Amino acid sequence: MWTLRWIEVLQDLRYARRMFRKNPTFSATTIVTLALGIGAITVIFSVVDAVLLRPLEYNDPDQIYRLRTIDEQGLTRGTVGRVLIDPLADDNESVQAAVYGYSLESSVVNREGTAFAINEYRVSEEFFQVFTDPLTLGRGFEPGDDFDKTVLSYQTWRDVFASDPNIVGAPILVNASQLNVIGVAGEGFEYPVGTAMWTKIYTGPGTEGSFQHGRIRTREARRHRRRAPGGARCSRRPVGAQARRPSA
Repeated sequence: MWTLRWIEVLQDLRYARRMFRKNPTFSATTIVTLALGIGAITVIFSVVDAVLLRPLEYNDPDQIYRLRTIDEQGLTRGTVGRVLIDPLADDNESVQAAVYGYSLESSVVNREGTAFAINEYRVSEEFFQVFTDPLTLGRGFEPGDDFDKTVLSYQTWRDVFASDPNIVGAPILVNASQLNVIGVAGEGFEYPVGTAMWTKIYTGPGTEGSFQHGRIRTREARRHRRRAPGGARCSRRPVGAQARRPSA
């Protein structure tokens, strides 16, 4: 039985070889088409797996939502402001913490005086209450912290400051201004992707406008709906401010 099957397989292979030799252009086109199709399917699955199937690399990711605002015409603006975030943060019944911030390109100088171009993320003090992954050193932001407090990513601490065990409490130079390091994030944590440090955002007069990002952590994984000033709402549905899973 098995001998006959192997003979049939060999016959099919010989026939395929003869057809390839007889029609080389058609054969080459077929092979390239199959290769492109398999490659495209592989890429699509990789993206779907990373975005939809694979769990997010944060503690309790099902409780973290992305915020977006919608204007009176129903168009998504994408940005959020303190006027929306602050009321959400006061909702102690269903919201554990709410945070807002924005990214910018910065420059940090190490102990040897070498400058490194980095991505800095300016955030409100609740950032490490939304993203609760444990820190390697030090602490996250606390109420009453000045705006010169910053937390380094593990990679920045390792590559720029040579894993200095005394980095917590030390001053560093960022964009020609002095910041004080209060902590080092856990290894592998970098939200948004590529962030090198998180600095407490300035919230003084004139900062009531919109920011790039808004996130909340709910007390349980369920649809959250909260009305904010001006009729905006936070929901997984596209009304008011949309609450969605975080994306980089």
